[in-house]
Amino acid sequence: MTALIVEIRRKFAEEQFEFSKHAVDQSILRQIRVQEIREAIANGQVIED
Repeated sequence: MTALIVEIRRKFAEEQFEFSKHAVDQSILRQIRVQEIREAIANGQVIED
């Protein structure tokens, strides 16, 4: 796992993030809940670098 992914996961775990308006709009359109985003960040795998 790269240092960048570790840092992103740490920021999410410590609530040190915010969503852009575009991200909020897209998550609403695609019906993706914040909890699903959190789970993807915490447990997801990088499939392409």
